[in-house]
Amino acid sequence: MSEVQRQAIYMDPLWQDGNYSPEAPPSKGLAVARMMAMLTYRTHPAYKTKFGRSLAATHSERVFNVETYLREQGDKIGRRGFDPMTYVTLTQALDSHDVERGRAGYEQVLRSVTQTALIVSISSDVIYPISEQAELAVLLPNAEHHIVTSDEGHDGFILETRKVGLLVRGFLEQL
Repeated sequence: MSEVQRQAIYMDPLWQDGNYSPEAPPSKGLAVARMMAMLTYRTHPAYKTKFGRSLAATHSERVFNVETYLREQGDKIGRRGFDPMTYVTLTQALDSHDVERGRAGYEQVLRSVTQTALIVSISSDVIYPISEQAELAVLLPNAEHHIVTSDEGHDGFILETRKVGLLVRGFLEQL
């Protein structure tokens, strides 16, 4: 998904291979990248509950509230002054992170971690699926894994504060 978001920024004519003017950044590409990201943070059921098929009252043509919301989220990131090159760099760093780089193999590296760890999966998270979190829990010798049931997607770790908070408090009390 991150590569598709970067491509949206690269396709903006103002990108100019990253040599854009600070006064004229590729804000349309950044807005589309942010809109795409918003779709991975939440789930279809969450969007359906929040918006359904309701139409935006401020438009004369047929525009759904979810479209207005996504456009506003896309525009907001630019208004806040977020730099498109920073977006590209951060997503590349996240995509290229490799715990085994310069070390032993992935499993061996994780098995060597002695720190206790709390791994919390959100049942509907498509960015960090339960299967990957469960794998971490198996490989980290001092890890405990919990699954929070939620239709909120990746944002569940923010929106399910009571459930996540209980897990974090319980974990910290054990330390």
